[in-house]
Amino acid sequence: MSMTCPFCRAEIPDDSWFCDQCGKELHFCPDCRKPKRGTQCAACGSDLMSAEEFFRGAVVGLYLLAEGRKIRLREGIFGRTQGVYPEFAEYRYVSGRHGEFRFNCGVWQVRDFGSTNGTYVAGRRLDKDEWADLAPGMVLKIATDKYELGL
Repeated sequence: MSMTCPFCRAEIPDDSWFCDQCGKELHFCPDCRKPKRGTQCAACGSDLMSAEEFFRGAVVGLYLLAEGRKIRLREGIFGRTQGVYPEFAEYRYVSGRHGEFRFNCGVWQVRDFGSTNGTYVAGRRLDKDEWADLAPGMVLKIATDKYELGL
């Protein structure tokens, strides 16, 4: 399979991190799943990510879905005052440093840091520092907020 380099328009292998014709580093849209130029996708507005991030797991495109909100999972700590998810800053029942998401061996996982109001996967509260696998269709509860995991 191949893809088109957004810089020189050469056909290159679809697992390329750099164009083997022009040498440019490739950046991908996590939603359109294609290499693009710039920092944002012109088609959908998503922030572009490096090929390393894209091929490491963000391509899976797992989202937290709830009441009109759609938050794309990305690796890192989440909480009201810390982490890579500014979306949680407004939720008063989420602890300051609540938990963490990671992509491990092809599977998204979550853990709780011992937060006051907990993290629940499929109705079960996680123990402190316990990792749990996530998959589309599951329900994830962070403190008092419930999310369905979707693609």
